[in-house]
Amino acid sequence: MNKGKIIQIIGPVVDVEFPEEGKLPAMFNALKTKGPNGDVVL
Repeated sequence: MNKGKIIQIIGPVVDVEFPEEGKLPAMFNALKTKGPNGDVVL
């Protein structure tokens, strides 16, 4: 599983940064993060 960092959220657009040594997720894959009420799928 790749781990990244959310850089900014502007409306429906979420910018996520991944470390250079890691691989990017494949196109059309969902990203999951922890929200205040459980997991949030982006």
